[in-house]
Amino acid sequence: MRKALALSAGAALVGAIAGTIVGRQTAESERRTAAAQDAAASSEFGRWLAERISEAESVEISYGHGVGSPTVRFSDRSWIARYGKILATSHYEPRAPCLCVTFPAVHFIRDGERVATMTLHHGVTIRVSTVTRGIRDFYVGDAVVRDLSMLVWERSNEAQSPEATP
Repeated sequence: MRKALALSAGAALVGAIAGTIVGRQTAESERRTAAAQDAAASSEFGRWLAERISEAESVEISYGHGVGSPTVRFSDRSWIARYGKILATSHYEPRAPCLCVTFPAVHFIRDGERVATMTLHHGVTIRVSTVTRGIRDFYVGDAVVRDLSMLVWERSNEAQSPEATP
């Protein structure tokens, strides 16, 4: 009887260990699959966003709400392409909206309508607003936000130079 009880306990222990190992392997496999799906979704969103940006004919960079707020308007396909290239190669991690308002806002225009609006938040996050996908915040990292900020600063600085035309 004791031998049977010991064998039964031993079998239960081996089963528990095997179950734990299989469970961990399954969980790790599911985590890897989810990470791969997230990466694919991130890449797809980046390509989709870059395509919307590339369709733009012009850009407005606004520095506030309402009448009289400073706005820079321009049509520069190479600038739009540079902005889109940064977006196409970025990794997007969805974030809960921070609910803050920030300027400047970069509006991409096609046929007189806004294709997308973007703002940069907290040095690591972008807010993307489109008609088809609504408003979403994404962690993209400080390098991406820095590169996008430099492009916006470049146009803003040009607009304030004495040689600029209205």
